[in-house]
Amino acid sequence: MKINSLTPELIVGDLNGSLKFYESIGFSAVYRRDNPPFVFLELGESQIMLQQILDKNAWEIERPEYPFGRGINFQILVPDVNEFAIRAKKINAYIIENTDINIYQILNGAAKQKELVIADPDGYVLRFSEKIS
Repeated sequence: MKINSLTPELIVGDLNGSLKFYESIGFSAVYRRDNPPFVFLELGESQIMLQQILDKNAWEIERPEYPFGRGINFQILVPDVNEFAIRAKKINAYIIENTDINIYQILNGAAKQKELVIADPDGYVLRFSEKIS
């Protein structure tokens, strides 16, 4: 197993509930630990770690408050955004932005992407993106 150079670890309020959400949306659990409660997830080449919020976590600057994901969104490249839109609706995920086409300026050109933006149970924003040529 290759671990990406940047793999975010998200503090979650209910690890089992979050795991169910992420598996329903298409992620797979690679491994899990019980102490502290933790799971490592993959979706294609995207990786994310979830850890149950603890009474005391030495890595926290401040105690997280809902929504935990304020100020950040995670772009996840997928081959077919429509598939994720169907999954999101099926589990009644909070949809921030329905499937839409967005164009972003990059270096010497533009990137055109079909995107779906949803929030996980803790308020982390997930932006599923499909590259369009």
